[in-house]
Amino acid sequence: MLTQPIPPGGILIAKQDMLLCETLKESLQARRLYVRGCITDGREALKLIQQQYPSLVILGAEMPGLSGIDIVRYIEEHRMPIKCIIYAKSRRPDFLAEALKLNVKGYLFVNSGFAELFYCVQEVLENREYVTPLAHQVVEELAAKLPPKPATMSDLNRLSSREREILCLIAQCFTNNQIADRICRSVATVNNHRHNIMKKLNLQGHHQLLPYALSMYDTLT
Repeated sequence: MLTQPIPPGGILIAKQDMLLCETLKESLQARRLYVRGCITDGREALKLIQQQYPSLVILGAEMPGLSGIDIVRYIEEHRMPIKCIIYAKSRRPDFLAEALKLNVKGYLFVNSGFAELFYCVQEVLENREYVTPLAHQVVEELAAKLPPKPATMSDLNRLSSREREILCLIAQCFTNNQIADRICRSVATVNNHRHNIMKKLNLQGHHQLLPYALSMYDTLT
């Protein structure tokens, strides 16, 4: 059970559904966590983030004004020391793929339930990362809808051993930070490897890279 307070910056919740925001706020406060407030508009959320510098933000993937992904991207580009959790209502694989590439500390879905959200918050507060196991199901569903692409060794032979290792970690829904920790390299280096993998395999964007990595996983391992 969450009981320890977080640093003075507190938690900001930004979700399109105000009722859900307020419910989350009350539940977190019941666990002795300081919640600065709730907001339902992405642009207003970003203004508050710029003004207040919360320690942790829980973001909806889709909001009016700016999406949660846009806000995470801004926080990363400006190197703000703020931890981000995406709490997505829809199971859009493009949001998942983009979030894993960015500096999110947690990713889960609203239908995951509050218990999983509280566990995710606990992990993030203890400087770990958490991606819901349901993410794998979303990737598998996406891969099933895409035109079949045979997993051949000729594809893999275009990749270096390091690129194959990273592709295998991507298939397991590791975030860029987690991959960087695994291979003892910087996040920038991981991003460069991702770009090179997509270029060599002629993949158009991260939303294609994730299901492709999954389809190649058995061959990689």
